[in-house]
Amino acid sequence: MIKKPASRSLVLALMGLGLLVGGCGFSPVYSQNGSGVGPVNIAPIDGRTGYFLEQELHQLAVLEKQNTTPRNLKIKLTRDFSNIALGQDSFYKRIKINYSVEYTLEASNNKPEIKGSFVDSIAFSGSTNPYSEVSLQKDAEQKAAKEIAERLWRELMIKTNATK
Repeated sequence: MIKKPASRSLVLALMGLGLLVGGCGFSPVYSQNGSGVGPVNIAPIDGRTGYFLEQELHQLAVLEKQNTTPRNLKIKLTRDFSNIALGQDSFYKRIKINYSVEYTLEASNNKPEIKGSFVDSIAFSGSTNPYSEVSLQKDAEQKAAKEIAERLWRELMIKTNATK
């Protein structure tokens, strides 16, 4: 069986479609330009959750490549544990970690300083094994760091684009 070569009109139609899509402002879903926040230096954050938060923020900031001086992001993170469900065996069945976040993205050249704060919490199930609490707490702190990083980055994106 012999395959027919692609017709000239099909090739021209595909090329025309490419020009139309490019001219309408289409941009790929996975942009290489970043979010508009700009390059950021993230100051070290105290504690284990702070370490996880710093790692998550570095992952979000990796696309922020511009030819400008990086701005410094300072974060104050406080946490508070509260046991919310005590079982009959005297082990806590649910544990809640409350976080308070205050951040400052320092001003640079023509960009103003951005400040903000918010609170967040995450609850996790306790265990009857006292040694598993450390592992459960670490998992909860990693999840909280991811949530906090995403929320903080969204706020920075909104506030940065609002000041343009």
